[in-house]
Amino acid sequence: MSKQKLTIVLFLLLLLFYSVPLTSAEAYTINVLVYDSLGCPIIGADVSIVAGNFSYIEKTNSAGIASFPNVGHPGETIYVEIGWREKTIYYGSYQVSADPTWINLTLENVYPFVVQVKDPSGSAVSDSSILVTWTLGATFELEESTNKSGIAVFDQMIDLDCRIVIKYRGVIIYDESYSLSKDTSFLEITAPIYSLGIRVIDKNNVSIRNALVTLTCVDIGWSLQKSTNSEGYAKFTDLPKAIYKVEVSYMRRTARETLLLDSDLNRTYQLDIVTETTTSYPTVTITTITTTPSTTTSLSPTGSTTITSPPLSTPSPTEISLSPTPTKSPTITTSPPPQPKPPKKEEEFPITGLLIILGIMAYSFGISWVILKRS
Repeated sequence: MSKQKLTIVLFLLLLLFYSVPLTSAEAYTINVLVYDSLGCPIIGADVSIVAGNFSYIEKTNSAGIASFPNVGHPGETIYVEIGWREKTIYYGSYQVSADPTWINLTLENVYPFVVQVKDPSGSAVSDSSILVTWTLGATFELEESTNKSGIAVFDQMIDLDCRIVIKYRGVIIYDESYSLSKDTSFLEITAPIYSLGIRVIDKNNVSIRNALVTLTCVDIGWSLQKSTNSEGYAKFTDLPKAIYKVEVSYMRRTARETLLLDSDLNRTYQLDIVTETTTSYPTVTITTITTTPSTTTSLSPTGSTTITSPPLSTPSPTEISLSPTPTKSPTITTSPPPQPKPPKKEEEFPITGLLIILGIMAYSFGISWVILKRS
């Protein structure tokens, strides 16, 4: 073998030797811990390490840690790259100094994005759906709903150009492009959400109670129903800007209208019906006559009976004035005069009188029988 060929073989062996990473005691473990700007672990971030001629990639676990065993050598410089939401958010170099070597990263460019939705009066709009989309090679999207304070939070966002779409009751109330950065990480939106008041009257401009009002969103198809109160009024609130169909019905009478709701609005609908009439009632005079039912019976010594009845008592007439009410028929209430207690009845045939009568009859019968026998 020539000297030139031997030199080439030695060079290749040295190259192969330095290309293979050392193991056992000479290879250290590298742990990378990734936090966001609030100190919360970033879960699922892509962590890449380049050591020598080799590169390694792992995802952070639930604690925000990506671990690389046996890849670093004492004094070696390694390069760390962090990818999040399909974008590189960090790149840096470190020197391996211990086993394991910990690299703690707090990334200020990973922050929460807060969206608050209010109506024109400044009241919070809850339960609105907020969709954030962006494109980095592929299209990505995140969706959150506003809470009772009208706030939705998108955690661990990064600088990017995105599109924000907000829906309320299925209707799109906001659709705009947005350049997101840490300085623009709070967005307040005044949403076009309004109220609609409906009043229902009859031909005489009298308010109609319990008329049924149906409100239908033409674009989405959902409907709301309410009945008018005693003033003939029904109010619908928290309505997104849209085209609505209004239908009012009462006693087979109906009114319909299609309208664009782009501000707070009040509408009056008149139905071809009369719901109230006025009736006059005369004054009624009621005279009450009371008859005393008591009777006195006495027995004379001669056997005749005398019956005495007292005269009828006639009280003075009573006048009652009846006032009509618009919804109820008049009611007449009279109290009967006090009835006297009936007198205790006397005994019609006392025992003594009865014995006298029987004795007289027996005496007369005996005399008659004697006369008949003699004759």
